[in-house]
Amino acid sequence: MAASKTATQPTRRRAARPGPARKTTVPTVLSRRLGRLLTHLRVSAGKTHQDVVNKGFMARATLWRYEEGKTSPDMVRVRALAQYYGADAATIDAVGDLAKAAANAQAQWDESNVPDWFRLYVDLEAVADRILHFDGTLVPGFLQTSDYARAVYRTLSPDDGEDAVTQHVDLRLRRQASLFGRSPAPQLVAVLGEEVVTRPVGGEQVIAAQVQHLRDVAASGQVDVRIVPRSVGAYAAMIGPFRIFECAHELDPDVVYVESQIGGRYYEKPSEVATYRRVFDLTIDQAVPIKEYR
Repeated sequence: MAASKTATQPTRRRAARPGPARKTTVPTVLSRRLGRLLTHLRVSAGKTHQDVVNKGFMARATLWRYEEGKTSPDMVRVRALAQYYGADAATIDAVGDLAKAAANAQAQWDESNVPDWFRLYVDLEAVADRILHFDGTLVPGFLQTSDYARAVYRTLSPDDGEDAVTQHVDLRLRRQASLFGRSPAPQLVAVLGEEVVTRPVGGEQVIAAQVQHLRDVAASGQVDVRIVPRSVGAYAAMIGPFRIFECAHELDPDVVYVESQIGGRYYEKPSEVATYRRVFDLTIDQAVPIKEYR
């Protein structure tokens, strides 16, 4: 006997219509700073997350996102929170202003083409008081000439057209102008392996111009550029490139950034930052100022 149709034919399900893409809120330095301030005010007032929930301000998950800087802040709600925590009028106004600035920063990022994982990096670059960079193979982006940047991008993305290359290089140069145009200017230290200045990225002329640019910015006092000669042998930072962002603002912890082929990672636990700072200190002790190199 033939099997029943209903037993042999699979049930057809209507395919779900794709809904609008969920908007991802990327933490900015300002939203993280606001979150730390809200946490400080809550703890100082002796309030718990449950106290806030019981008062009907917001759900526990929402409060967590506010304090972690993981959501676009609402000025009215954060002002109400600050008032509930017993903050004075000046602090309440400061919280509101910070929330407004953080929301504006988020809106600007939403209109940009910068990858989500890199946005926090750009924010840190814009506010850090001191930036310590190590790389054993590549000139850091904030010191690249346009020709060097173009050569690197073409190598990493050989299938991209000229428009994409130009857009990438233009963005890099704008970031450089913003970094070096800051007032007060951040203290910048770049420690590079000797291979960085000897490998002919883009050809002999391109790397020669790049090395001269490194010498020029070092001579101008904008950046302390140092080279780790091959003759020193092994050195502490050989494991890979990293950057340390140091911030004077009491609500901004120092942050270490490590980039890979698929994104970047951020480390801000004091023990993690201390480990990378120790590696940097050991490495810079073995490096020579670029003006003394050859």
